[in-house]
Amino acid sequence: MFEHLDDPSPRTPGDDAREAVQRRGSQLAVRRRLMTTGTIAAVALLALAGPLLALRSDGGRRRVTATGRPTTTSPEPAGVITGVTQPDANGSTTTTSSAVHGATPTTQVHRPGATTTTVAPPPKAPLHLADAIVFSGNPNSQPGIWIMNADGSAPTRLTNGPQDASPAWAPDRSAIVFVHGMVDKNALSVMKPDGSDQRLLTSGASDQYPAWSHDGRRIAFSSDRNGGGIFYMNVDGTGITKVIGDGYDPTWSPDGKKLAFTRDDNNNAEIYAVNVDGSGAVDLSNNPQWDAAPAWSPDGTKIAFESGRDGTPQNQDTDIYVMNADGSNPVQLAHSPNFDHSPAWSPDGTRIAFDSLRPPACDATGCYQHIWAMMADGSGVVQLTPMPGGEFSPGW
Repeated sequence: MFEHLDDPSPRTPGDDAREAVQRRGSQLAVRRRLMTTGTIAAVALLALAGPLLALRSDGGRRRVTATGRPTTTSPEPAGVITGVTQPDANGSTTTTSSAVHGATPTTQVHRPGATTTTVAPPPKAPLHLADAIVFSGNPNSQPGIWIMNADGSAPTRLTNGPQDASPAWAPDRSAIVFVHGMVDKNALSVMKPDGSDQRLLTSGASDQYPAWSHDGRRIAFSSDRNGGGIFYMNVDGTGITKVIGDGYDPTWSPDGKKLAFTRDDNNNAEIYAVNVDGSGAVDLSNNPQWDAAPAWSPDGTKIAFESGRDGTPQNQDTDIYVMNADGSNPVQLAHSPNFDHSPAWSPDGTRIAFDSLRPPACDATGCYQHIWAMMADGSGVVQLTPMPGGEFSPGW
């Protein structure tokens, strides 16, 4: 089992969901239950005679010896042995190693007096950047920013910062902006889609929730600088301009003229829209329950968001909704008894990704958010990231 840092008593989805969302001042703080990179529990090898060659899931080899006594193996860079079968009637055994990046595990069949047969994993699926999803989390106890295909295949780690979060694509898919968690402040950084060329864009303040404008020229974000609020800057980090105070989690309208964002009004989160010059702020959601995390659709007609307006007591549940860009006609897309968060539109506007504590979020170590996707009308809900450890804040 992975090491769990919290109370070892059994948890339920409700226990962890109630702890998942907290307010800190004027900012939404979503507590992500991350695990440390603990020791991977090894398996006991069953009673066998003689040495076996075990293939790691990254293609490497190492020799293990069956002694009849419980034997442990140390963690490998990309896999662990997960099972050795008892000899069958012909004396054959099978050794299987797990894979940590979703690839098919490697299997060996050992037959007495014959050459060992190895079944190698297929090549890793290529990444299709045109509709790839970026996200943050701690999959397989490997924290940082990750990328995967729209169907959940080829998950690949881009950064290794345990507090890196909130990745967002450049409109031409040439770069990713993200929050780089630091000891005292969060800075905004940018990198290429393969994780290379990482560069800091901001410093000296705590900056969060970056969003790239559709023309690729500006990045909006929230910050505690200059009294706090919503800001934008050029893509090289220059020209930081304040739009409005008391807000976070901005999203651009496709024409670049407006920003939608979350604001805490009288201890209740609401979704607002404002002109980029700071004028004309209007409450779009206007509801006594929690409304947050707006995401403007690519065609500009809709805004997806998370809300607790289904009648559940405050902070007990949120679901994904969509409303017209003027705030009218809010429609619930998919209901879950647990938290659905952070909607993100696909580039063509036909699908929405989100993170969720919906089942099967819980295992013996706790409850963790995972990335899901659905059609824009709420149908066809599928889980994209079944990896242990938790994934959240998708950017599509």
